[in-house]
Amino acid sequence: MKQIHTIFFVSIWLLITQSILADPILTFFFRNYPEIGLAQRTLEKLHRPHGIAKEHLRALMNPNPIGGIFTTYYGFLDASSKNGQILFPRKQSKASFQLVISNKITPITMFKTTISHWELEPGTPAAIYNLELKEDENTKLSFWQMEAAPTPENNRLDAISSIVIIAKPHNIYVPTGITLTKPSANLILPDIYVKKGISSIRNSLYVLNLSLFFRPIDLLYKKEKTKYEVLIKE
Repeated sequence: MKQIHTIFFVSIWLLITQSILADPILTFFFRNYPEIGLAQRTLEKLHRPHGIAKEHLRALMNPNPIGGIFTTYYGFLDASSKNGQILFPRKQSKASFQLVISNKITPITMFKTTISHWELEPGTPAAIYNLELKEDENTKLSFWQMEAAPTPENNRLDAISSIVIIAKPHNIYVPTGITLTKPSANLILPDIYVKKGISSIRNSLYVLNLSLFFRPIDLLYKKEKTKYEVLIKE
């Protein structure tokens, strides 16, 4: 009986230790933007000269708008999955970020491939948002507060706390205000919405110029009884 108790407590200790040592993640999802009247506008385009061919070509070039959108954070680079998910290892203790949407950013290096900070390219459209995890004093509920922010006068972006989505701002919709969430070491950010017309291929070609400054995200799949668990390997 004593041996059974010992095995039981050792098993519990191992489970707790694995949970503590597990690296927390930062993740969010791209979703399709619900456009009103999209069917009618598409039908009107099909009636134009070469309309069917143009729509067919556009669909072939970008069959899944929420997949393949590149995003950077803390020196990591990830492309959204077919389900629109972005996944990073969490590298900050403070849950406060600057969300940046721009299709062009310039790395300012200290030496070799070590980045000091990012800079927005002059004349290139960009949208900036401040995102912070807070707790309501009365209800003790946790929530994300998303607010639009002005573009920095010097176009400088922090390389550590900035989450940069490589896309044109008019192709991305960011809901501002409050989004409820559950307190956890893993940060699940609010959904970001992708509008029709985003050019993931063109943005991907631009990212090739910056690829030497990033570490890729490697995913490991651990088989459980009823599912596969996804782990991040740096």
